[in-house]
Amino acid sequence: MSDESSQHQVIETLMKDLSHKDATKHRSAREALVEIGRPAVPHLTKALLTGKDWTRWESAKALGEIGDAEAVPALVEALREKSFDVRWLAAKGLINIGWRSITPLIESLIQHADSVWMRDGSHHVLHALSHGQFNEPLQPIIKSLEGVEPAVEIPHVGRTVLEELKPIEYQIIEKEEEARRQAEEEAEQAAAEAKLENDLEARLQKEPCPD
Repeated sequence: MSDESSQHQVIETLMKDLSHKDATKHRSAREALVEIGRPAVPHLTKALLTGKDWTRWESAKALGEIGDAEAVPALVEALREKSFDVRWLAAKGLINIGWRSITPLIESLIQHADSVWMRDGSHHVLHALSHGQFNEPLQPIIKSLEGVEPAVEIPHVGRTVLEELKPIEYQIIEKEEEARRQAEEEAEQAAAEAKLENDLEARLQKEPCPD
């Protein structure tokens, strides 16, 4: 059995435990899924949107702790969840994931501007993420959320904000990609130097000792 297949079986077992009525059991399952990390995210996002009450709660908490951007769409959708606790954990998860939450959140907010729960959750997330280079471009939509007629203002303001965010996000992605390439080059160089050193040591060991 491959490692991937074995891990999949472990995740499936933990997901069953996550829906167990026993609080200790589903809490332990959540902690184990967090340890597994990204491979567990698709399973948790599905449970977040379709599971039982405590399963959705545990899934939202786990996704927030893992902090993988793949979970953003499900966490954004969970901001309209009827359970306050799930909505709160979804918002915390989006904040933990960071700037990659912003655009999907605003896009969904535009579509569901009439939802009070969506607006409240979005305000909490956007306010928390409105720092650094995101502070100025996010202020218009935060003010719209705080305004008298947010459902009317948000669609127009949101689209303008999304356009202003594009060059900022592109720049961040470029910097991250450059950092990744540099790290790969440094790792390759270190591996090459280590190989050269090992080869040299092996040759020295093979050479006969002088009389």
